[in-house]
Amino acid sequence: MDRDHRNDEAHENGSRREENDASSFRPLEQPSVEHAPREQVMKAARGVMARYHGVLRELAK
Repeated sequence: MDRDHRNDEAHENGSRREENDASSFRPLEQPSVEHAPREQVMKAARGVMARYHGVLRELAK
């Protein structure tokens, strides 16, 4: 029985079904993520940090 159908029945019966009850709980599916190589991530992080440092230097003037 799908969720909408159960909710319709609950309305017809005058009772309110809890949205977070255990029977309707489904864990989120985690998509598989391909991580970039560590060197590429570190290079990008250094670029972001350098940009941030430059902005802070400009604000400090």
